Amino acid sequence: MEIPREALICAARHYAAAHESAITQAPVDFAGVCKGCSCFADCRADWLTTAAPVFEAAQVFPQLLRKDQP
Repeated sequence: MEIPREALICAARHYAAAHESAITQAPVDFAGVCKGCSCFADCRADWLTTAAPVFEAAQVFPQLLRKDQP
C-alpha cells in the first residue's frame, strides 16, 4: 500500500504532539501542530482526512473517522 507523503508528514507531526502532551501532561495543541506545516495549503488543517491513509494502513480507526458512528 502506498501512503502519500502528506499523510506521513501529518500523522508524524500530530503523533509527536500527542506524545509531547503525554510526557508533559499538558493539553495537546493540535491546531498549533498545523502552524508552519508544509502541507497546510492543501489540507487546511483537516488533519484527520489528510492522515487517514496512515490509519487505514495500520488498521487503526480513530472514532472521528469511523463510519459506523452516528
